[in-house]
Amino acid sequence: MSQDDPVVQRVRAARRKIAEQCGHDNHRLLEWARRIEAANPGRVVRLERINGAPKSPNTLRE
Repeated sequence: MSQDDPVVQRVRAARRKIAEQCGHDNHRLLEWARRIEAANPGRVVRLERINGAPKSPNTLRE
């Protein structure tokens, strides 16, 4: 995918805007993301475990 692709440019611009709003602070970014998820529960994708397989330590909370 080319760096000149308009979709790539839009995604990068959105990422920069969000980072600026959060003061480039990862903790504030995570809080922001959790607020967005809480406000939009029907739009959050959750991965389901298959056959009761144990969760990996790197898996996000369900």
